[in-house]
Amino acid sequence: VLKKFSKQNIVDLQVPKYLDSYTILSPEWLIYKFSEGHSVGWWSGFEEWFINKYIKKLPKLVSAISETKINSNKIKKTTCNQTIKVFNKRKKLLKEYLSDEQIKKGVEILKKNKKVLNKTKLVLTHGDLHPGNIVLNKKDKLVIIDWFNAHLNNIAFDPCFVWFSLWGYPDEQKDFLENILENNSNEKQFKKL
Repeated sequence: VLKKFSKQNIVDLQVPKYLDSYTILSPEWLIYKFSEGHSVGWWSGFEEWFINKYIKKLPKLVSAISETKINSNKIKKTTCNQTIKVFNKRKKLLKEYLSDEQIKKGVEILKKNKKVLNKTKLVLTHGDLHPGNIVLNKKDKLVIIDWFNAHLNNIAFDPCFVWFSLWGYPDEQKDFLENILENNSNEKQFKKL
């Protein structure tokens, strides 16, 4: 993923050109150092200053990930069944943010839509697109860091991650999804998902 991005001039998807296939062995701070700036939030959601000034940049940035063409033979694919397994493994972490009822509902939604999710075209996803992995750098650009969990998944995976992180801002959640639909070439499939 890093090699692919370093060869493309994709707006707002900045990856250091000097990183190579040995990046995984390097300390994570190398990536943060290159993307010097401020995270736009953390697990619990986005910072108010980001929502007030930069939220409109987010849909284009998130859409650019799924639009990126990448050699699918060299990157892990994740099915709906695997997503359900991960969801179940992370229940303990999720309980810090969600009630038992909400977690149960999440698993039910995934199981109910398994057929649709497993048939959908797979695209590149960041895999961990919470606000702590989005940095506003000194040039006023949004930069996505920490590509460790990048994989192929359905087109709604990353947008749903971001939508969930906007839980405290219902108007912005709605605008974000509407803008994602406008920016997405697979609008029909995304709407279904």
